[in-house]
This record gives sequence, structure tokens and C-alpha cells, in this order.
Amino acid sequence: MLRIYSCIVHDHDYRLVIVAGVICLLASLTAFSILAQAQSGTGRRSAWLALAAFVSGTGIWATQFIAMLAYQPEIPIAYDLTLTLLSVAAAILITGAGWWTMLRGTRLSAIAGGAIVGAGIGTMHYIGMSAAKVAGLSSGTGGSCSPRS
Repeated sequence: MLRIYSCIVHDHDYRLVIVAGVICLLASLTAFSILAQAQSGTGRRSAWLALAAFVSGTGIWATQFIAMLAYQPEIPIAYDLTLTLLSVAAAILITGAGWWTMLRGTRLSAIAGGAIVGAGIGTMHYIGMSAAKVAGLSSGTGGSCSPRS
């Protein structure tokens, strides 16, 4: 636990971590407001659902990517553009499928929809993390986030 605390304090720009948290909060509030419109059945349900998928997917992705940018180890980090774009597409499409499932209105569909949204977040996370290209260290002496420190 102390290693995690040390990693956050010493190897992250806390200002960017706060920005990521604010974006996460605002995107969540906006996405749930949009989903309420989709649930109300006042028409244009598909448009509301597509907008909710876009807002939640890009909000999830922006939170992750800004938090990744906040991590500043003592070695250079680059990002693969193709994998980065794939991660945002996965977040939008998979969370959209989760919201679509949830809108069916049953208890089971709400649970399944939540599981799909969670899978979308996890998928986006792993694709996004694979987009980060970090120079390797043979001696195992990285920053305080390194498993060997």
C-alpha cells in the first residue's frame, strides 16, 4: 500500500489526476442525464442512446488517458496512435451496448447492462495501457511505481 501511495505522490502530476477525476464526474453526470432522456420514451431513443454511448465512452477514455499522462516516471513514454484510437472506439461501442441492454427495463437487463459497461471499461483500459510504449530497464530500477522498488 505504501508503494502505491508513493507512486501517486512522487510519480504523478496531481493536478492532472484532479482534472481526470473532474472529467470522470462530469461525464458520468452528463451520461446519466442523457440516459434518463432515453428511458423517458419521449422519442428519438436511438439518438439519445448514441449520445449516451459517445459521452460515457469518451468520458471514460479521457479519464484514463489524462491519468496516464499524469504518470511521469523518469523514462520517456510514447503512445501508439492506432491502439489509442482503438481504445476510445472500444469504450464508446461496448458501453453503448451496455446502455442498450440496460434500457430493456428488466432487472436482469440492468445487471447485464452494468456488466457490459464494466467490460467496456476494462477493455478500454487494457487496450489503452498496451498503447503506452515505455523504454525497458534491464536493472529493474524504475520509479517508485516499479514492482522492484
